[in-house]
Amino acid sequence: MCAVLSEFGVAIAPSTYYAPRARGGPSRADWSDAQVIDAIYRLRQSNPLYRVLGARKTWIVLRTNGLNVSRCVVERVMREMGWRGACKRRRVRTTVADPAATRAPDHVRRRFVAEARLTDCGWLISRIAGPGPAGLMRRSSPMSMPARSSAGRWLPR
Repeated sequence: MCAVLSEFGVAIAPSTYYAPRARGGPSRADWSDAQVIDAIYRLRQSNPLYRVLGARKTWIVLRTNGLNVSRCVVERVMREMGWRGACKRRRVRTTVADPAATRAPDHVRRRFVAEARLTDCGWLISRIAGPGPAGLMRRSSPMSMPARSSAGRWLPR
């Protein structure tokens, strides 16, 4: 069987094929997973309120009923079976803009054009401290906002 599969590009180890065949049936892990699936199914069918429980609370109820199983097994089995608990959070809804709708008026009268006049630009004074040749130095520089050009120099502290 392994030779035939390898001809088609599916390479598997011979032990992968012969181990389940020699066992003569499902493994111990398969049996325990089937017991957990059966217990969760019976629990969800017994009461409609149990259908909204997630993995953690389902695990708590199973342990209360006497089935000693780990939480990660319950999480894995519920994920494989497609069982989920109820979620209180709403799903994310994104806004889709209508291109035919009219836009709101601009009450601040913004101008979305790039103008290079110096009368419209603001000035920013920045102070930056950094290492210098004589220890810690401060740099104080006026900067025009649109151009981001600096006219500062390093001053000793």
